[in-house]
This record gives sequence, structure tokens and C-alpha cells, in this order.
Amino acid sequence: DTEGNPKEEEFRSFLKESFSSESWLAALQDKVISTCLDEGKNATANRDASDSTSCNPAGIKIAHCLHREIQLNCPADQIKDEKSCARLQERLKRRDFFHPPPPPGAFD
Repeated sequence: DTEGNPKEEEFRSFLKESFSSESWLAALQDKVISTCLDEGKNATANRDASDSTSCNPAGIKIAHCLHREIQLNCPADQIKDEKSCARLQERLKRRDFFHPPPPPGAFD
């Protein structure tokens, strides 16, 4: 909406349509959508309303949540690089988002 909050029904509809092309993702869609909408709402609820210069964090929280939930629930047959995926999943489980990725070859 105009304040940066997600329009729930439109958001659900958009994601369900987007997820429908991948059967493994379609099976998880309700859980992922609900989890991420809740994170977006919580981010907004904890926002300092007195700070007129701050942005509504709902959008970025939802985007991070979608990335995390999809990556953590990716089935083995969809993974192309198991080593990289395992490293990413460990970081996501720790919610370790703010460190830059390691340089190429650092873990090879």
C-alpha cells in the first residue's frame, strides 16, 4: 500500500501464480507465504513510528524471508551445487546475512 505494507491478498495471489510452475515450491507455498507475511507484519509493528525518515522495513523483510524459506526447503534433486548450497543453508539457518561472501576458491 502507500505506506509500504503488503497487500496480503494480492501478494498471496502473485506468489501462488509465481510458484505454480515448480511443483516442489507449489507444495510449500502456503507455509512460505504465511511465514513471510508474518515477518513483514512484525517488522512493521516494531518500526519506530516517530522516525519520519525511516522506511517501512516490511518489503525487505519479506524478500529476505522468501529467499531464506525457498533456499532452506529446496529439495535435493533441484540443487546444482551441493557444496555451495550447504554453505548458504548454514548461513541462512544462523541468520548470518551481513557478511560478504567468501572469495572464489576460499572453500575449494
